[in-house]
Amino acid sequence: MDKTQTSPLVRCAIYVRSATNDKTSLAAQEQSCRAAVAKQSPTWTIVEDCIFTDTCASGVGRDGRPGLDSLLERAKECPKPFHYIVIADTSRLGRNLSRVLQIMKILKDHGIEVCFVEQKLDSRDPNFLMQVSIPGIMQEEYISALREKVRRGQHGRVQEGYTPGGRCFGYESDPDLVRDVANGNHRRLGTRLRIVPSEAETIRTIYRLFAEGVNVSEIARRLNDNSVPGPKKPATGNVSNLWNARLVRGILKRERYRGTAVWNRTTRVRNPATGQIESRRKPDDEIIRIPMPELRIVDDEVSAKVDERLNSIDEPGDG
Repeated sequence: MDKTQTSPLVRCAIYVRSATNDKTSLAAQEQSCRAAVAKQSPTWTIVEDCIFTDTCASGVGRDGRPGLDSLLERAKECPKPFHYIVIADTSRLGRNLSRVLQIMKILKDHGIEVCFVEQKLDSRDPNFLMQVSIPGIMQEEYISALREKVRRGQHGRVQEGYTPGGRCFGYESDPDLVRDVANGNHRRLGTRLRIVPSEAETIRTIYRLFAEGVNVSEIARRLNDNSVPGPKKPATGNVSNLWNARLVRGILKRERYRGTAVWNRTTRVRNPATGQIESRRKPDDEIIRIPMPELRIVDDEVSAKVDERLNSIDEPGDG
């Protein structure tokens, strides 16, 4: 940060972010920013009501970052509540280079400068955008490598019979624990699934009715009329509309009920035009199917009849 003063008073805001609720990290970031301001001339001061914080917030996108949103709103005020924003590290502002540059442009348009303490970058420097792009590219490479590492780890867990996903109707989680000799605590190796008999019976009923020619809308109506518990708990306690055609059709198409675990079917990507996270289906040759007969709920005969109907009809309202 250049010590050259261009105004009698330089008012500074601070922004800190943590991907978890790590108060130690947040405090360390704030301390680093305060130390950087203290090294300037006495006319540099921190505006105490302009310390913006985001916890449990990813640096990849803008969603779920009320602290950053508040900072940008205050930056647009006139007169300006602050002239400078001090941030400990470029990654705290964001790990997506295009989003970081967009934020920088917004701030620049409102006459707000930015300093990144760790990299010693100052937006008043003519080469600032080029300099901030280098760590930005490195952050994107880090995220990409981390995502691939997680994917490989999940693949290995699936191969070992563990589930990489969350709750699935028809099953309950069965954690696989091992005792840690060093400290006596239990460590989770992974989570397997165990069939829930009552939910499995509902699934068999859905398959049987559909195989007999009942359409999915009618199946949903019958389940609701009989107050059959569904995949999701009702928010109001009303079970009369838990089931719908979409839920029934999803159950009919789930391969896990036929004894096959399917993984890597979709990927989540950020649309560069909208900034929104989108789920996209992967090519068939990338989808992984692993036989798990212990998870079978529906027998082959009924499954074959269901598949035949699903492949041959498109009933109005079946959605």
